[in-house]
Amino acid sequence: MFAFVVAAVCLLLCTVGVLRDRRRFGNAVYLGLAVTFLGIGLLSGIDDAPPGFAETVMVVLVLVLGLGPAVLAGLLCANGVKMLRKEGRSPANLLALLAGLAIFGVMGLAVATAATGSPVLGLITGTSLLLLGYRDKSQCIGL
Repeated sequence: MFAFVVAAVCLLLCTVGVLRDRRRFGNAVYLGLAVTFLGIGLLSGIDDAPPGFAETVMVVLVLVLGLGPAVLAGLLCANGVKMLRKEGRSPANLLALLAGLAIFGVMGLAVATAATGSPVLGLITGTSLLLLGYRDKSQCIGL
């Protein structure tokens, strides 16, 4: 029940934000939080669902969470190649391609860590995930 209340509050904040200024990044954050908490609320009641339905929802959830980063990396690489063809090889035009390749690299590193079970490789993977996921909050004016 708590997740539904939080989802409703985030959706209300998103609606107010869109009415005030629809270009703000904070609106997307509120909408993402609303969808996330709505999903958490729905998943918390999955025990009452029919037997086959719960397994199907979990398989779809795992597939979406697993394929999401791969699709994002593929789209970034495709956009980067398109930018290189149309705009030339400047450092700014290489950013999307490099971001996509970095995501694929980290995914490969995580798979190699899981396959080998090496603690050193696990430390390298965890450190690279933390470094790549870091975002300087002083530059986030729109939130």
